[in-house]
Amino acid sequence: MKAISLFIILLASFVSLKTHAKVVLPDLFSHNMVLQQNSTIKLWGLAKPNRVVHIQPSWTNAMEVKTGKDGKWQLLLQIPKADLQPHCIQFNDGEKSALTNIFFGEVWLCSGQSNMEMTFKGFESEFVAHADSVLDHANKDLPLRLFKVKRNSQDSPGTEVDGTWTTCTREQVERFSAVGYFFGEHLCKTLNVPVGIILSAWGGSKVEGWMSEELVRKHSEELFNTDFADSETWKKPEVMYNGMIHPLKDFCIKGICWYQGEANVNSPETYEAKLSDMILLWRTLWTNDSLPFLIVEIAPFAYDNGEQAADLRIAQRKVAETLPHCRFVSTNDLVLEEEEKNIHPSNKLDVGIRLAKQAACMVYGTDNSCVDYPKVKGFMRTSSDLTILIQSDSELRLTTGSKTIEGIVAKNSEGKVLPLSFELGEDRKSIVAKGTKLAEASTVSYAYGGFVLGNIQNACGLPLMVFNEKIP
Repeated sequence: MKAISLFIILLASFVSLKTHAKVVLPDLFSHNMVLQQNSTIKLWGLAKPNRVVHIQPSWTNAMEVKTGKDGKWQLLLQIPKADLQPHCIQFNDGEKSALTNIFFGEVWLCSGQSNMEMTFKGFESEFVAHADSVLDHANKDLPLRLFKVKRNSQDSPGTEVDGTWTTCTREQVERFSAVGYFFGEHLCKTLNVPVGIILSAWGGSKVEGWMSEELVRKHSEELFNTDFADSETWKKPEVMYNGMIHPLKDFCIKGICWYQGEANVNSPETYEAKLSDMILLWRTLWTNDSLPFLIVEIAPFAYDNGEQAADLRIAQRKVAETLPHCRFVSTNDLVLEEEEKNIHPSNKLDVGIRLAKQAACMVYGTDNSCVDYPKVKGFMRTSSDLTILIQSDSELRLTTGSKTIEGIVAKNSEGKVLPLSFELGEDRKSIVAKGTKLAEASTVSYAYGGFVLGNIQNACGLPLMVFNEKIP
């Protein structure tokens, strides 16, 4: 019996030695990965201590790097322009290994809460439109690669994430973010280059969860004085940043898509400052002051306090308008009437396409049309009417089937709704209000509520953005 036990121990030691003899790479570097084209990336891993590791990329000269006492190594690697050809990297520190089916292309991070995380499987009683068609036509040869970061809440900044790069098989697409997939697919086809999407999202998470401890304390020290049950550690501030963002910092990305805010609707007055600081933090993390950041508007939903939800949407837009290299994607027209109590609307396709169009315009300069949403730019009063001036690249129109403007409300100084009528101006770039109570109008709002749907759009089909304005 002792001889058998000794044999098992020796065998285990031998297997362990063989395991550690081969170069070990973080999960971010795996078969099927996409590396950011036209960039210098950091490649790192583990091997035996004080050992020379030979590395042979298929597209450039061989290199050598020596491991430290802890076995760690890293080097910088030039990634050329995308060529739609699979590449490989061979490693040898005495034992050979390789990464295969590598593409050069555009790498984007998609983050946020459940509307970003929502997979093609959907949630209970909530589904993704077009899911069956997407899954039926899933194509593993499509040069789109998916990496899903496993949920991980940590109290201190981490260095590793769990996940693996996958091709677009039906099984993998079904378990991936619908918004992330649609964004990546459209971008891939628009640019005609491979695209890699890293998904790092957690349903129900607040913006504070994606910020560093120092940054959270800057805004609200009291959040660290709350006790959380073991099953609710994900509600703590900074934990998603520590476990799911900080470990990604050395992986080269082109930009970020952000779809979050539902969990912060009770405090819209602080969201603009928090999100702005979070964006600056992430840019610092990736040492890129101009890292593109695309913000998705939280969708209409019957929140208990709808005006707070509307204020949060306005805060999201202000961040995109204030910070450079940010763009905004409106969703106030991408819900169905029957989805009033569905916080996860089924239309994820148009969200992804609108994100891709913003990226194509701001980052790649390939398409400058149909990306600017109509918005209020001022007012003109006369004795007989009030004109709301709209900034728009094209003429305004009502959505198909509409005969009158919906979702627009004027109030007096006491907050009472006034019985005014509204119609599009003759120039088709304004809204004209009329009525006997016009002189009392103090504020005017549009789509301002939890689930208040408007019906004004421009010639590209982009909706007039939510507003709540005081009338001069």
